Amino acid sequence: MTMLEVRPQADPTMPRRARVSRSVFRAVITLHALSVFAQPVLAGRFLNGDVPILELHRTNATMAGVLGFVQLAVALTHRLIGAGPWWPVLACLVLSLAEPAQIFLGFNRFVGLHVPLGAAIVAATLLLLVSAWRPGFTMPRNGKGGGDDR
Repeated sequence: MTMLEVRPQADPTMPRRARVSRSVFRAVITLHALSVFAQPVLAGRFLNGDVPILELHRTNATMAGVLGFVQLAVALTHRLIGAGPWWPVLACLVLSLAEPAQIFLGFNRFVGLHVPLGAAIVAATLLLLVSAWRPGFTMPRNGKGGGDDR
């Protein structure tokens, strides 16, 4: 395949509910990622002397946490209808546990743990986002295991 060729998105015979659940998952992971990616920017502004931005950092953390749980529910739904692999459910579960821990660490000023956990959350969210937007983010055609249907 050359760089100019366009690969098909997925099997055109994929059931409508699978396409819809995949689209919903992609929308939720995108919103969640935007919220998560904003956190280091807001923290950096706070560290640069913009003290009032800390309130927005706190509010956005809550929003990211809520979106993380919504993302888990959507990933589980996508899997249960038979359209998605298990690993995104597990990744979303880990993120759903890590984000409240991250909020707790931030509120209690455990910066030595808050910063590295935040970096890990950003990295995991990025990997999940990229994977969700890859062509064929569905079960393989043979229905065994999880992964792309290429």
